[in-house]
Amino acid sequence: MRNRRLVAVAVAVTTASVTATLTGCDGGGTVDGSAASPSITLPPSGAPPAPTSPPPSPSPPASPSPSPSVSSSAPLGITPPGTELLMGEAAVLSLPGAGADGGDLTVLITPQAVEQGDIADFEGFEVAEEHTDDTPYYVTVGYELLAGEPSEEPELSNPLAAATGEGDAAAKVSLLGSLPACADDPAEGWTEDGTRTECEVFFVGSGERVASLLWYAAPDTAPVTWRLEQE
Repeated sequence: MRNRRLVAVAVAVTTASVTATLTGCDGGGTVDGSAASPSITLPPSGAPPAPTSPPPSPSPPASPSPSPSVSSSAPLGITPPGTELLMGEAAVLSLPGAGADGGDLTVLITPQAVEQGDIADFEGFEVAEEHTDDTPYYVTVGYELLAGEPSEEPELSNPLAAATGEGDAAAKVSLLGSLPACADDPAEGWTEDGTRTECEVFFVGSGERVASLLWYAAPDTAPVTWRLEQE
């Protein structure tokens, strides 16, 4: 099962996003967040400082698994920035650099579930004291490949952000390790019919809840937004 990246990449929701990284107890790391920092890197205690940008993607294996099939009749009209949708409605979006060898993908993206979790789910991870009263949310998003050559180790949900009903950014948590309550399917790669789901973890303050999901396709553009309820 894939580990989530050590470097949490921030995406703007209001003035800035908050990101966090959790490591397992064996690594001696912590979880932290900062609205002023675009990204946070938390290496294990005593380890050399981690790089401030994600490590390069590994080269594809010499004999990769067969690529999932792609329907030539799939609609490829990209959903415009600023589009507002309801939970469960699909958007067609381009993912630059997310394919094999840094190629682009076009995918059909459908948020499937937003579930409230419990901080007790993070037993085995070190959670900083200032986050022990936070409420975790697990966001499951489905992807259907429309065009492009997929990577064997996809990381599709990096542009995904979440916000509370007040418009505050939720903290996107990057896990070093697996969390049974929030797992990808399949754990690696794609199904034969070119689909996969990814689960992302967000923290909000006590008494708050996730009210919308936002997808930032490119810097300085309006996001595609999914509302969990009509406001």
